Amino acid sequence: MSDNSDDKDNKWMPIATIVAAGITGLLTGGLGLKFYDSWVKAVPVIVQNNDCYPADIYVDGELKMEKLSPNEAQWVIKIPPEQVKIQTCRSDNSVCGKAVDWDLTKKENRLIPIARSNDCPITVSIYNRNCEAQDYYVDNVLIAKALAPNTSVQTSLLPGIHFTKACMPNSSNCASETQINIQPGTPSLEIARGAECPKLYLSPPNNSNQRPRIRTIIPPSPKD
Repeated sequence: MSDNSDDKDNKWMPIATIVAAGITGLLTGGLGLKFYDSWVKAVPVIVQNNDCYPADIYVDGELKMEKLSPNEAQWVIKIPPEQVKIQTCRSDNSVCGKAVDWDLTKKENRLIPIARSNDCPITVSIYNRNCEAQDYYVDNVLIAKALAPNTSVQTSLLPGIHFTKACMPNSSNCASETQINIQPGTPSLEIARGAECPKLYLSPPNNSNQRPRIRTIIPPSPKD
């Protein structure tokens, strides 16, 4: 019986040797080197999407990340620490930016930011400095309804020229239309204080520890 068992073991030895040799060949050959570069040698890289559109990311022409969400979404991918070419494309229309050289041997370069497109909407605040509630229109579209005095609301507008106007709520009693140019860094938009509103003036402090305060009371007229 022992002889037969030895014969069976001997039959399997060539097969085991072939399999082992094949695995060794894969690991030491091209596939093994690719595995080493892609997983063992690779370092984590953060891609930060500051754009308002989803993005596809290519490394040396190979798609590494698809439909990365906008607004600073961050994913981690692994890339060998070497000089590579990074290219980003909009997922919605396949428009691509220029491929740029990126040195991943430096740790400070392992955060890859995607710039914001010039046509992204810009968030602005609309502040009502009037003493009455106002409806606020941009390009004849109602943006803020009955915005209370001394309050604000945020909205998103495309860059470029727009036309705004403020009206008494639910009426055609409107101020003159104003042209504005929305660009990155545009300060908040303001609804002007009406001529019929009480005048503003600084109230003097009661003591040296207080600051002047803004009052909305009409100061008394000087006596003759």
